[in-house]
Amino acid sequence: MVKRRYLVLIIVISIILAGSVGVYYISYEFTTHLTAMKAKEIADPIAKNWSPTACLVSLRKVPVFWSIHLGTMDIPIKYGSAWELTYTINSTDLSKGISISVISNRNTEIRYDIGIGEAKPIYNWSIDSDVAERIAMSDKNISTFISKHSPDPKTFALTWYNETLFWYISWSEPVGFAEGSYCAEIKIDATTGEVLFSSADLDAPPTLWYYPAMNNIYFVCCTIPVIIIIMAIIALAVYYYRKKRKRQSTQ
Repeated sequence: MVKRRYLVLIIVISIILAGSVGVYYISYEFTTHLTAMKAKEIADPIAKNWSPTACLVSLRKVPVFWSIHLGTMDIPIKYGSAWELTYTINSTDLSKGISISVISNRNTEIRYDIGIGEAKPIYNWSIDSDVAERIAMSDKNISTFISKHSPDPKTFALTWYNETLFWYISWSEPVGFAEGSYCAEIKIDATTGEVLFSSADLDAPPTLWYYPAMNNIYFVCCTIPVIIIIMAIIALAVYYYRKKRKRQSTQ
């Protein structure tokens, strides 16, 4: 009887761990760390199929969420990020647009007939996103800020200013409820890699930057099974303790 209980417990724990590993693998598989240029290579043929003269006018990193349905509530859980590329029909016609979110080599999402507004063609950039990120992390202001706060950028996009195309990366960490945020930002020339501007709230005290990880699927996959296993062990220990006490009381 006791061996059977142990066997059932082992099977339950194995199923939980296998499920967690599976979810982790799936989430990792569909959130590979593609660079912006690689994402453009994937998105360009899709855009050209939509319009042979399609022109890239926007490129930015956006979060990707899963939703957990609890009754009437949808709880979003961030499990990665994607590169969102927006194209127009051509370099002068901004009446129609297509938005392509590249999550991985095999996972893209497309939205047609989106509004464009003011836009300018993106071209002649040689600094990829991973290089821009390394440049940002080597900047004194940014590296100091990151040592105290979340390294996850709030904004990561290619942006024009006059005739200069640059990478704009920003970070924002909430101070508290309705108390503002600690911020940092950097602008990096997308052609030369030169740091055009950087600033950060260097005097801000460290925040619990790992707290937002609760909104991350990796945190959920790793934490929930551990909690369940601990609860199962506690329940089993209590069961055998009560059983032992019951035997002692009957003797």
